[in-house]
Amino acid sequence: MSFNVIQIQTEELESLIRKTVSEELKKHSSNTFPVEKKNLTLREAAEYLNLSIHTLYTYTGKGRIPFHKPGKNIIFNRVELDKWLSER
Repeated sequence: MSFNVIQIQTEELESLIRKTVSEELKKHSSNTFPVEKKNLTLREAAEYLNLSIHTLYTYTGKGRIPFHKPGKNIIFNRVELDKWLSER
């Protein structure tokens, strides 16, 4: 088995990652959730982020993802999730 090694500058890699994430966000958000849907439930956010509900719940418990908890429910702001994704 042989491997090809490709050298790439850090800036180029970051640019490729940003472009890919941006394209996936556009594709996913336009197909699944209407733009006017600003707040998502735990289940909707898990689907939006392509994460399991358990993983998303763990992220909230550890403060790794932006969320709001008005009372007993966990709510996710889609704009905040998009920003969180683009910063990762």
